Parts: sequence; C-alpha cells; structure tokens
Amino acid sequence: MMVYVYAAIMILVLLAYRDWRAMLACCVPLTVATFLGYWFMKTLDIGLTVATLPVMVLATGIGVDYAFYIYNRLLIHLSQGQPMRAALEGALREVGIATIFTAITLSVGVATWSFSDLKFQADMGILLTFMFMRTW
Repeated sequence: MMVYVYAAIMILVLLAYRDWRAMLACCVPLTVATFLGYWFMKTLDIGLTVATLPVMVLATGIGVDYAFYIYNRLLIHLSQGQPMRAALEGALREVGIATIFTAITLSVGVATWSFSDLKFQADMGILLTFMFMRTW
C-alpha cells in the first residue's frame, strides 16, 4: 500500500511541477519521516496492520502538504530572481508559522486520544501526534 501511495505522490508531484528536483525536495524528507514513523511504531510495539496502515497513509499525506506549502512559496521567490538562501528564508517566513500551527493543532487534537481506555485508539493517538509533529 505504501509503495502505491509513494508512487502516486511522486507521479503527481512530477506532473504538477514538471521537475525531478521538486519530486526530490518534496518526497525525500517525506520518506525519511515515514521511516521514522515505522521506527516509532516498532519502538512502541505497534504492528503495521490493516488498521494501522491508513494512519500511516494519513500522516504521509499531511507531510506532503507541509512540503507543498513551503515549496510553492520557494518557487515564487526563486522566480523573482532571489538567491536560494533568501528565497528559502522568505518562504519559511511566509508559510513556516502556518505549517507549524497546523502541525501543533493536529497533534494536540489527536494527542487526547492517548488517554483512551481503548488500546488501539491510544496507540493511534500517540502515533499520529508523533507523525504530525515530526513532519515539520
């Protein structure tokens, strides 16, 4: 399932930006973050099952959104002739706070699940909190 998700993401990023560097800029950090999620699941002894896989896919989608926010603004600054460092700083100034706010809001919302008496819901609350916070 994750292979299909990543293939779809890579194809869509290539179609949207028509640049393999955009695909790398958006997908490599996402891949690293996903493997951190798998490590976190192994550490907490949460198995990758039919029930937990959609949670990982959801977190992957959120991570792609964060990358798009920043990459789109970066392209705008680069198209205005700014050097890479200035363009990246400008992009992070404009959408960095919104990205962090989104991550914190999502994380706080699902963190409350960790207090549930249902083990699956508690595990998914912990996992989603980690996944939402690690992507920014």
